[in-house]
Amino acid sequence: LLARFPDLFVLRSHLGRLLRDVGRYRSALELTAVVVRQQPMIVIPALFHAQTLWGSGRVHEAAAAFDALLR
Repeated sequence: LLARFPDLFVLRSHLGRLLRDVGRYRSALELTAVVVRQQPMIVIPALFHAQTLWGSGRVHEAAAAFDALLR
């Protein structure tokens, strides 16, 4: 579906979340980063991206992302 609808952020978001939920954080990170760029004003994808950063060991970046969400 992503090949057919590459700009549909919902598909990327769900696939990124699925990959994160099964422990494939690095694969998920590529998708969640694109979703945040596509939809910067929607909080939920930004939260998923921050969680994915944390899960992939990028703790400082995750902390900055969580701080941005709180602001």
